[in-house]
Amino acid sequence: MATTFTAQQQFIDEFDPKVYLQTYHMAQSGILSGDFQEFAIKNLYETFIKGGVRGNTLLDIGTGSAIYHLLSACEVFDKIIVSDLLDQNRVEFEKWLKKDPDAFDWSHIIKYVCELEGNRGDSEEKKAEKLRSKVKEYLKCDALKRNPFDPVVVPPVDCLLSCLCLETPCKDLKSYCEVLKNFMDLIKPGGHLLILSGLNATFYHVGDKRISVLSSKKENLEMAFKGAGYQIEKAVFTPRVDKTMMHVADYEGGVRGDTLLDVGTGASIYHLVSAAEVFDKIIVSGLLPENRAEFQKWLKKDSDAFDWTHIIKYACELEGKGEDYDKKAEKLRSKVKEVLKCVTFINETLSTLSLCPQWIVFCLPSPLKLHIEKAVYTTRVDKSHVDISDYDTKYFISARMPQILRSQSPPRIEGVTTSTTSTTQNEKDFKSP
Repeated sequence: MATTFTAQQQFIDEFDPKVYLQTYHMAQSGILSGDFQEFAIKNLYETFIKGGVRGNTLLDIGTGSAIYHLLSACEVFDKIIVSDLLDQNRVEFEKWLKKDPDAFDWSHIIKYVCELEGNRGDSEEKKAEKLRSKVKEYLKCDALKRNPFDPVVVPPVDCLLSCLCLETPCKDLKSYCEVLKNFMDLIKPGGHLLILSGLNATFYHVGDKRISVLSSKKENLEMAFKGAGYQIEKAVFTPRVDKTMMHVADYEGGVRGDTLLDVGTGASIYHLVSAAEVFDKIIVSGLLPENRAEFQKWLKKDSDAFDWTHIIKYACELEGKGEDYDKKAEKLRSKVKEVLKCVTFINETLSTLSLCPQWIVFCLPSPLKLHIEKAVYTTRVDKSHVDISDYDTKYFISARMPQILRSQSPPRIEGVTTSTTSTTQNEKDFKSP
């Protein structure tokens, strides 16, 4: 399901910091409490304590109600200014500052940071008190404004930090780049900008509220920073490890979009079950009418259809959705919009995909140079039925089209017909651009 952009007022009205903290930062059960927090805290520790990023003032934009990203910073900055768009986040943050009994319990994070820094025991309370003493202001902030703190003018600081923030207000890469440019006015010459977030996300949930996120890739981010005039000193990208809660927050979700085209579907659905979560439309195809007929049986819940329950259940467990396998099956059925006849052929001058009966022909200039993002090869373990199927290695390849093709004008296609004539005739009619 595509995520509609969350307007600013909707975000202001619907965001609940208590639910957010419980969902994402609760000890052990929080979605960010595992590999993400470890990644964030270790990199900030290395940057502040070991890396030499320090000074008089740290400015944090989009603080929200969290403190985890400030715990090492308080050791090397004299003053910390925190800020956020939402009043409810400021209220929640101030509960922790004032030791309100209703404040979120960050003790597990503080303990982890102290251990990382080589301090144990009673140093945890000292760490909390040090951070409290360093936070001097909590300002209202709108990251999209030329001056995010208007009408307040904040003098340039030694370091500007922003964690899990900019992808929500920024609707596209252009606005993200503009925000980065505006940040330059807030940083001293020779100062640092630190951004920490997630790649390839489209949404996250706070309770039953779905909030949109700007989907960004490594190449786009680096281009935005350089385009805004920054010199990148360090960039660290680490894949998400725990993907059990992808339906709640899908950062590092990878391949997604409007339409998935499956060539050679056959009668199977196993490879489409997770795809239904991240594509709005799925087109399946195959050469054999028998396979298409068998697939249609499953789509129409025919009593004679193959039973895929065990596969759907496994996919649900993998995605952390428990017993929602009936909903998963219905979601896939709703996303499959077409079952087409498909013939594929390749010659020396072009790569084509032909779909019958309308014979829509997609062509790409040759030679076609795809960027291989991931390739996995695993040796077959169970060889008890090699007399039936004799493959010895399983493989999965993820490749991406080169960006340059998107800026080129569409290739010229001749001889595309809407008839249902034979493959031979249409292959003959198709001419290379």
